[in-house]
Amino acid sequence: MNDYNGIKTKLLHANYLKDYLKNNNLLNLKYLSEKENNSIIFPIIKNFNLNNLDFDCSFVKCNFKAKIMKKTYKDLVLQIIPSELSFKFNKAYDIFGNIAIVEIESELIPYETEIAKILIESNDKIKSVYKKSGAFEGEFRIQNYIYLAGIENELAEHCENNVKLNFNIGDLYFSSRLSNERKRIANLVKLNESVLIMFSGCGPYTYTIAKNSFANKIISIEKNPKACYWANINLDKNKLSSDFIKEKYLKKKEHFDKIKFKGPLHVENHCGDVREIIPLLKKEHDYFDRIIMPLPHIANNFLDIALLVAKKGTMFHLYDFMDLSELENIKLKIKKECKIHGFDIEIKNIEICGEFSPNIKRICIDFLII
Repeated sequence: MNDYNGIKTKLLHANYLKDYLKNNNLLNLKYLSEKENNSIIFPIIKNFNLNNLDFDCSFVKCNFKAKIMKKTYKDLVLQIIPSELSFKFNKAYDIFGNIAIVEIESELIPYETEIAKILIESNDKIKSVYKKSGAFEGEFRIQNYIYLAGIENELAEHCENNVKLNFNIGDLYFSSRLSNERKRIANLVKLNESVLIMFSGCGPYTYTIAKNSFANKIISIEKNPKACYWANINLDKNKLSSDFIKEKYLKKKEHFDKIKFKGPLHVENHCGDVREIIPLLKKEHDYFDRIIMPLPHIANNFLDIALLVAKKGTMFHLYDFMDLSELENIKLKIKKECKIHGFDIEIKNIEICGEFSPNIKRICIDFLII
């Protein structure tokens, strides 16, 4: 029995058997499976009790072909840089559409072009590579980039969560690493909610919510004029202009009636300072069910103005960078600020959604006005 190196079953049961082998660490990942007429043979590490399976299969001997293990980006880079500098290599990179953004330590600058070319060769989706230059600058947290290899093109055509986002990488702040966090927020949005997004950039939160929820109204505010330009481009890219939405709503009115959706969805981008625009919204009696403040470091400073358009039942999502040891102090600060404006709150959730450094985490504090 120990001479058998494979297990055979009908193609009908292939997925079930493969899942069982993987879940129990029995699949030999060094070899490729083999098809034989209407059956399939999987390479296994060892024999086991077939009674655990509720379909027909049998142990067999097979001359499996070895998998050709493709070298990774990291493997290839470590071959071209001195071994004593290997700890300086950061294998992580961001992807904006088909543009990759890398970080290169000063000691590896002589190898940066070759590193960038290796990245393009190792990932078919990447056509351009830029490196970060310096820290974020100015009021709008703009990152400077230096071209390294591939097509010299700063226009990103990024897709995430069924959303299309176009932008020039040097015009605004954007993080593709927050894609899952944006989807988390969209999943929390309830039927017919009105949503305010402060510091909205080119629209990643705006359009993720618009395309993945049944929000009734979404108002976004952004001060960076270049980001505002791209936000309006992306409004059309995602077919969320008022004319398109009305047409879509009328075509599917019967479906929306069943879920009691007020519709049609209203998406509105404002370019300007939140301290100037939110008081205007208040004059129009706009109060929001959900307010999103994705500006770590200083979002706390704008809580007073956000509370102008809050009400009982408003859910806040406030982002910050902090050492987790500071969390209780931040909670108390938020509660105190809300109390000053006549609101009591309940902290519903603390979401860790990234990091600024090993000790400093990006967090989202979800709290409810009660």
